[in-house]
Amino acid sequence: MILWEKINEYYILIISFIKKYLLAILIISSLVVLSITGILIYSFIDRSRENSLLKDFDFAYYSYLYSSRESEQNQQELLRNFVETLERISKENEKYPVVANANIILGDLYFEQDNLDLALSYYQKAVKSRSEFFTTSGIFRISQVYERKGDIESAISNYFVIYNRYSKSEYAPISLFNIARIYYLKGDLTLSKTYLIELTNKYTNSGVTELAKKTLLLIEYKLSGK
Repeated sequence: MILWEKINEYYILIISFIKKYLLAILIISSLVVLSITGILIYSFIDRSRENSLLKDFDFAYYSYLYSSRESEQNQQELLRNFVETLERISKENEKYPVVANANIILGDLYFEQDNLDLALSYYQKAVKSRSEFFTTSGIFRISQVYERKGDIESAISNYFVIYNRYSKSEYAPISLFNIARIYYLKGDLTLSKTYLIELTNKYTNSGVTELAKKTLLLIEYKLSGK
């Protein structure tokens, strides 16, 4: 009987608590439901917007890709349309991979035209993507811009960002090789050798590994004084 009395006592206390704070509980519950609903709606709208941009990108890209079948005037028009589409997409949410892709392509276009400041601005936008691939692509290209500008320290610094933060990305071994290449060109063969050895030990299957090994042989030959 004592056990049941205790249970009944606790039950009465719980009911009293609920009655006392019922309004507050209902408000909090409503806020939680509204927050979850808002997040779901935003996520749906966000995904729909991204898909819409991706369709715009694909249409403009493939139209330009197959423009060889068109007249020269139409080819120029399709190219202009493609670039305008990229510029429009570039102004959207920078976290979208499709936006990062647009920024990378625009950056490449201006890089080839030697408009380095504009290329750099697009690459810096691409770095903000939620896609690691486009983030590392952007950082790698930023390094290349600094190299062409002659800002070697900034180039090395950004190559190291890729190697240290994204060591498993496809750009990591290339970045390490480029660091070694820069020091080689600066005449610091010892430091260049150090990074090339690190590259060959860590990235045994990379496409630049064989090139690194050949460069190591050249450095060792030069250091030997023969």
